[in-house]
Amino acid sequence: MQRLTKLGIEPSEALFRPVATLSPAGDKAQVTLTGQSGLPLRYTTDATLPGPASTLYAGPLALPMPARLRVATILDGATMPGAIDLALTPATVRHRDDTQLRLCSEGIPLRLTDDAPAAGPRAAFLLDIANPCWIYDAAPMDGVRSIAISVGQLPFNFQIGRDVDKIKFRPPVTPAGEMEVRDGCEGPRIATLPLAPAVRQPGVTRLTAPIAPVTGAHDLCITYTARGVNPLWAVSAVQLVTAP
Repeated sequence: MQRLTKLGIEPSEALFRPVATLSPAGDKAQVTLTGQSGLPLRYTTDATLPGPASTLYAGPLALPMPARLRVATILDGATMPGAIDLALTPATVRHRDDTQLRLCSEGIPLRLTDDAPAAGPRAAFLLDIANPCWIYDAAPMDGVRSIAISVGQLPFNFQIGRDVDKIKFRPPVTPAGEMEVRDGCEGPRIATLPLAPAVRQPGVTRLTAPIAPVTGAHDLCITYTARGVNPLWAVSAVQLVTAP
């Protein structure tokens, strides 16, 4: 990778980048780590970059909050690029970005880049354009009072023939439509987030709404209402909020 960098080529760090799954466990953060490479992962909680002498990850961690967790892949005694640096707080353990959500189906799953802004970095969204639907698996709902969903919109520029007629949405209540959250995809609706604030925003918009109180872990199913495929709405991130 160093040779590629010297040639002016930026290699992908994805192979060596650890993936962390966070969840609350009382006043602690439970952390499960995985990696594509299968190489050893080492971590620190003292803000230093992990190295070959750092603690070896051997199973799920339970760390008091707040905490700072840094994790890196180690190969031949060297720290590989792609190390992650996590702040563990009551908020971050209840947060999922689109790569951590599960698609409800994989008819035409795509990673799409936002069409805005005109200059600068753009968001990328993971979704099934044939069935825009996401699941927050085992969402920790104890004490959750509201939900925030960050969304973006894209033009439906896909030539899929008559299959476009198979894309169905629940009818909207308001002109712009709504994001809907259900307790399971066939379960009751527990939150509604009107899309109107996001319609005129070219980038990512954070929507918030109260959520019906439930306890324990629940699979939250997130969809949206619409009268047609344009625009195509996508979820960037979901945040469960426990504070008033």
